[in-house]
Parts: sequence; structure tokens; C-alpha cells
Amino acid sequence: MLDARDCSSFDENDDEISKVAYHISKFMCKGSEFPEFLRG
Repeated sequence: MLDARDCSSFDENDDEISKVAYHISKFMCKGSEFPEFLRG
């Protein structure tokens, strides 16, 4: 299980994160976002 809800280091809709975490049986990331000031 990985609970990354409301995390501010990646976007909850990030396809790359989804691919990396596919094997985690319970991966929660709702509300996570990548802050605008870090987007460069």
C-alpha cells in the first residue's frame, strides 16, 4: 500500500507515476498535484 494523497510533488493524473506504481496493490494519490512554481 502507498498513500500519497494530497502530495505536492506529482500530479494525480500523471501517466508516468501510474506506470511505475501499477504493481502496488493499493496506490492512493487523489488530490496530489505538482505546484505551478515547480513546473519551470
